[in-house]
Amino acid sequence: MKDRGHCSEKKIDWNRRLQKQLILDDLRVRSMQNRIRRVASTHNVEASQTQIPLSSGINLQTLNYIVTMGLGSKNMTVIIDTRSDLTWVQCEPCMSCYNQQGPIFKPSTSSSYQSVSCNSSTCQSLQFATGNTGACGSSNPSTCNYVVNYGDGSYTNGDLGVEALSFGGVSVSDFVFGCGRNNKGLFGGVSGLMGLGRSYLSLVSQTNATFGGVFSYCLPTTEAGSSGSLVMGNEFSQISQKKKNSYGSRYF
Repeated sequence: MKDRGHCSEKKIDWNRRLQKQLILDDLRVRSMQNRIRRVASTHNVEASQTQIPLSSGINLQTLNYIVTMGLGSKNMTVIIDTRSDLTWVQCEPCMSCYNQQGPIFKPSTSSSYQSVSCNSSTCQSLQFATGNTGACGSSNPSTCNYVVNYGDGSYTNGDLGVEALSFGGVSVSDFVFGCGRNNKGLFGGVSGLMGLGRSYLSLVSQTNATFGGVFSYCLPTTEAGSSGSLVMGNEFSQISQKKKNSYGSRYF
């Protein structure tokens, strides 16, 4: 455990602590607003919903489950992860990338791609989404750099970008994602990872206006070729009939 008390000998950066607290307070308010909107829309029979195939990643040398999403004009196959928040893909030019099956995303060829400023509130949101503070890039000082470290030792770092996202026939503009320039770990041959957590930068939160902050999934067997589904959006009353989880607000 880290000592957070006033008796700690480590010098406290009060400005950084206050900034972090303000971000957390803002996220709590957003979370409460999302819950209120979802309860209020219980009887909305026209709620947006889309379903995309979900399959085992064995053919791509990963034991995780994978889906395919559209990023700009390209299709990217990514691991789904309900315990992390930032969605990212490998990007060119790449300093150090693992061996990916299929073309790597190239922002310079996309007319809809934009970089995220390191002075933006979006960049500041990285602290809660990844546990690491966003920073100004070394090669491009105006660009927001991110770092994500996973429990198995895998990692990705690069810069934040904005691009059009699509899956299941539904398009979402101005989607914030990580453009990974230095990536290593147990990702197999996929393009990257889809973060389905609850922070401001997660796919669930960013598509809240379209899908109401709700998703569900049906996992297939681990055999190659078997298929399940990932459903974005649903009636709140249907979701509430599922077994209540007892793990708190950070888990689905």
